[in-house]
Amino acid sequence: MEQQKNLHSDITPARPGALSRDDSISMARLIALLLIITCHFFQVLEIELAYWFNVGVQVFLCISGFLYGKKEIGNVTGFYLSRLKKILIPYYIAFIPFCIVYFLFARNLFSLNAFLRGLICDATLDGSGHLWFVPVILMCYLLTPLLQAFQARYAGNGKTLIWYTLVASAAIFITFGAFAGYYNPAWIICYTLGYTLGVNDTKKYLSEKPIFAVFLLLAVIGNGIQILCDYVLPISMTGLFKLCYSVFSRFNHVFLGVFLFLLFHRLFRHTQFRGAMRKALSISDRYSYEVYLVHLFVIKGPFSMLGITRFLPLNIVLTLIMIVVLTYLVKGIEQIVFRALDRRKPEASENGV
Repeated sequence: MEQQKNLHSDITPARPGALSRDDSISMARLIALLLIITCHFFQVLEIELAYWFNVGVQVFLCISGFLYGKKEIGNVTGFYLSRLKKILIPYYIAFIPFCIVYFLFARNLFSLNAFLRGLICDATLDGSGHLWFVPVILMCYLLTPLLQAFQARYAGNGKTLIWYTLVASAAIFITFGAFAGYYNPAWIICYTLGYTLGVNDTKKYLSEKPIFAVFLLLAVIGNGIQILCDYVLPISMTGLFKLCYSVFSRFNHVFLGVFLFLLFHRLFRHTQFRGAMRKALSISDRYSYEVYLVHLFVIKGPFSMLGITRFLPLNIVLTLIMIVVLTYLVKGIEQIVFRALDRRKPEASENGV
């Protein structure tokens, strides 16, 4: 267990208390999780609001960036190892068994190529498209020490923090837009914006009200234009114009996600939740990633439970129950693996491995 303590000591608060629990962050995480689950129910039911509820993923990315913007990474190697362990072990525990189930009962949807690529987070199977989030968040974590070093060197006040954010976002957009197409640059920029907000929350370079107003304006204008083009006065698009509009739409989701995070943070940061609500937040903090990993397998795709009976409300309840069961199963196996790894590390050290 000593090795585990040393691993986590590589991440320290940028100021005293920065790692203490923030109920507003927990509430934002819970709302984001509910938005994502609702989105995928709506997708299966072909409800157009699914697209807008999917903004929960951007809220998640912004939360992750915000939290790491409030911390300082000491040992980069230790940081990478801890993030890989936290992300990949639950991912494999969820992904590999479902691939086996696909192979046994939905062979027509199983692809050995997709399975092997999925092991390196480069592809997904039908009904597991949500797992694109895993390589994206890993890439965000890979960039985090670079963001920290860049910010520490060049962002020492409000003006330079703004320039830092713009330059970092431009570099990410060019790099991932042109040379690493599997990674959507808009989602990585969403994490980067959250990181900047976390830095600013710690160092107080910029006032919160103008930041809130800027993202409110960007979200309202951008999404207002998109609603106009998609629903009010639909425009037929082709070629380069269609590509540019797709990029525009993705950044609208980013701005909406960041705005919603800021809104939740402002609304709940002075609220002290108690009783059942506090317990719900604690459960969400502990299990949200595992819920994300398993939920779509039983909502969408070949093993969707939404058609298991003739009564949709009952199907929804049964689906939610199965999500809870699978979540606890993944978490339980994950904890067994973590404990086994923690026991092996001291032995490996003693044997000179």
